[in-house]
Formats: sequence, C-alpha cells, structure tokens
Amino acid sequence: YFTSTAANAAYSWWSHDIGGHQLGIRDDELYIRWLQYGVFSPIMRLHSTNLALLGKEPWKYSGEIRRAANEWLNLRHRLIPYIYTMDHRTHEDGIALCEPMYYTYPHQNQAYEVPNQYMFGSELMVCPITSPNSKKILMGSVKAWIPQGRWTDIFNLKSYEGEKTLELFRETSEMPVLAKEGAIIPLSSDEGNSCANPQSFEIWAFSGNGSFTLIEDDGTVDFKNHTAKTKFDINYRNEKLIFTINKAEGDLSVIPEKRNYKIRIRDLENDGNELVFTVENASVAETHVFSAENAKRIAGESREERMERILSRWQRKSLGKEIRYMTLKKITDNKMLYKKMKLLGIPGDVLNAVKEELECK
Repeated sequence: YFTSTAANAAYSWWSHDIGGHQLGIRDDELYIRWLQYGVFSPIMRLHSTNLALLGKEPWKYSGEIRRAANEWLNLRHRLIPYIYTMDHRTHEDGIALCEPMYYTYPHQNQAYEVPNQYMFGSELMVCPITSPNSKKILMGSVKAWIPQGRWTDIFNLKSYEGEKTLELFRETSEMPVLAKEGAIIPLSSDEGNSCANPQSFEIWAFSGNGSFTLIEDDGTVDFKNHTAKTKFDINYRNEKLIFTINKAEGDLSVIPEKRNYKIRIRDLENDGNELVFTVENASVAETHVFSAENAKRIAGESREERMERILSRWQRKSLGKEIRYMTLKKITDNKMLYKKMKLLGIPGDVLNAVKEELECK
C-alpha cells in the first residue's frame, strides 16, 4: 500500500525523461525526503543503483544534506528495539508495522482522506512530506489529520489536540512524526552497528497514561522458547509523573543481566528542565520506579513569537511584511486573524503555516 502511495508520490515529484528512461534528476531536497520516509518504512535500503553518479550514499551530498542523512540513518538504527517489538506483534497478532489511518479509525471519514499518512507501530503516526518546499517560506508541508487526543511531534515537540485537519510545515531536515499521548518508544544507545539486544537504552516517553512491552529474543528459529519481555508504564495526573520499568519476564539469558537507562519524558519539565531519569547497572530481574512532582508540560512560544517566526521567513520585501505584521499582531481571535491575512494578500502557504503554529501547543 505505502509503496504505491507515499513512495510513488515522492517518485513523481520531479520526473525527467532522459533518452527514453526515467532516470530522474539530481535533487538534494527530494533525496532527504525519500530517506526520511525510508526510516519509517518496514525495510530501508539506500542501494538503488550501480551507476557511479547516481549513488545514494550520504557522503555524496552537500554538508547540510549529508548531516541530516546521517542523523536519520542513525535514528533508524536506534529504532531497532521498537521495530523488532512491532514485528513480533505482526507475527503474533497480524498487525502490520505500517497501517493506513482507516485501519485504526475505520469509522472516521477523515481517515480515508490522508492516503500517505499512517501508523508506524502502536505509538507513532507518520505524515511523510512528498512535495517540494514552498518557495514562499522555504518549508515543506503535508495535509494531516490529527485524531482525537493529544499528539506530540517527537522531534520539535509541537503538540496537537485532535480531532482536526491541519497543514503541517517542516524544515527540509524534518518530517512530522507524532507520538500518541502516553507513548513509550525504546531506543538503543549502544555504539556501533550491532543488532544485538542493547546494553543501554534511551527511552522517549510522552505524558499521559500508557504502557509498552519490549520484546527481545535470541534471533534463532526457536525464538519462542528464548524470548524476554520488559514492560514499561507511564502515568501522569495532576502534574505527578510515575514511570516504571517492570522486571523482565521469560528467558532472561537472551538479554544483559544489568542495563543502563536514560528515560526522557519529552514533553514535561521539572524546575525548568526537561524531565529525565537516569539509572546505570539496573538489574533486569527487578522493578524500578521513577517519580516526579510538579511535572509540567513544556510551555511553547508566545502567540506573538510564533507569528513573528513564520512571517519573518516569508520571501518578500521586508517593509511590506513589517506593515502587515503590525496590523496582524493586534488581532487575538484566530478566525479574525486568518480572515485579515487573506484580505492583506498573504499567500496561502504563509497563512497555513501561521495557522499551524497557533493551533498547536
């Protein structure tokens, strides 16, 4: 399904016929969007050609694109514990790693109107950007449907309260990947390219009530008899956060006896700092509980700061922008603001980017 929608949408981005063959053209922006989509696909591979000048290795690209590619590829490797657990779910329950939105929300009409958007496992919702950046603000965008509940972008920490449909704008090096309320995402912190069960974890968690059971095995055909399960729980109520690493169950010989954990509650702060718990050499045969009082959701920028940041990106003469901004910043009602922006001739891409900023938290 996704090979024929999101991937094909990206492929048709800029197609160029050379000698009767669809070889495409060199485009760094398209490359990084293609790579981002690959990170959140069941299989990710860069080796798509044996032509010397069409290689997809990161070091064949400019500095900014190369750095972004390295970060995305490293993230993919760190996601192995999450992806492997979801693959176990596929084997046991028949739930695919990637599923269209209408599988999870079959009775919501909007779920059928976002063909490129999909769930990536139980915790994440992915909205690939498959069209070129806007020339007005130099950002890419995608129409996204936000289901009911709180969803938080795992990268820029923008939070959205559903249900609503929004156009999401991102830098070339970013793509919208939203975590549901109470999501828990285990990432490997081991160095190198090993796929062994990790010695160290960095766990990304998001405020709410949720749980995630990490599944690890010995990698053999007899994995069912050599599987360990570790359940993580998160509970958040009245600004009190409790995170629990339950003792592992099953065949503990397939995982290290002790592990290092860094637990990052991505959307909460305590005394002005991101809420982080760290424990080294934690026995996997024991339960570990972490708690914090006065755990508040991270406050975003002010309304004026958000408008200013987007309008400053608008690619046009500065005086014209400033005159319009002086009028717009006095308007506090969103509907009136969007109407005024249209009357002032502000392009749709700019208006929609401002709308996203004001509709998120």
